[in-house]
Amino acid sequence: LGSVTRDSPFRLHVQCSYKGSQESDLLVKPRVYTLSPPLPATETGILVLELRIARDGGYRSWYVASDYPILSVLRDPVFVEVRVLNRNDPSLVLVLDACWATPTPEPYSGLRWDLLVSRCPFVGDNYKTLLLPVDAASHLRFPTHHNRFVVSTFAFWDRVSGRALTGEVYFHCSAEVCYPSTRENCTAPCSPRNRRSADSRPGTLVTAEGPIIFLEDEQRLSVRIPQEEKGKGGPSNCVQ
Repeated sequence: LGSVTRDSPFRLHVQCSYKGSQESDLLVKPRVYTLSPPLPATETGILVLELRIARDGGYRSWYVASDYPILSVLRDPVFVEVRVLNRNDPSLVLVLDACWATPTPEPYSGLRWDLLVSRCPFVGDNYKTLLLPVDAASHLRFPTHHNRFVVSTFAFWDRVSGRALTGEVYFHCSAEVCYPSTRENCTAPCSPRNRRSADSRPGTLVTAEGPIIFLEDEQRLSVRIPQEEKGKGGPSNCVQ
């Protein structure tokens, strides 16, 4: 009733003595109480993320800093990955709350186009962002530390001039980490009830290392009218 240990195996040595000249058998019946495992240890700190762009859909070869700006033709796919760095917890799940594009490095500039909203592809896009599953088949050490999606390249549309804006496009994401529980399903599919306001719980911001320049192809032109900042304009849509 007084021994506490975290060692395994545990050996308890018992010594008994009594007065007398007669031998007697001694029966010892120890009771072992099994406790439930402790809750996972948590530690506050900076969440380090990386947003990188793959050269193809195999997600094995990546653009590096010297490759930017990346040149791409309108409507060609862009293969994007966001991953957690410097974490070894296999139960940790990376969740993308929102992803968007801007024509400047500033993530909260006046012009933006939503790619993911509340963990789901933006419904106002004729060429919706495609979320890709990342599982054990990807041969990653921690598949849940990665999120991948495919974007069809586009150009921002100037409402005043009625022309596509040429130049650089930057990708940004807001992400957070999640631990699966009875209350939180970190991999819940997209549905109206699972969606929430993109501003309700802002996560960690991550931006691509450099921009993409989308070259105009008159026969494959896909133009998106950008959504201005909240309170600065009407809804956005997509035209071809």
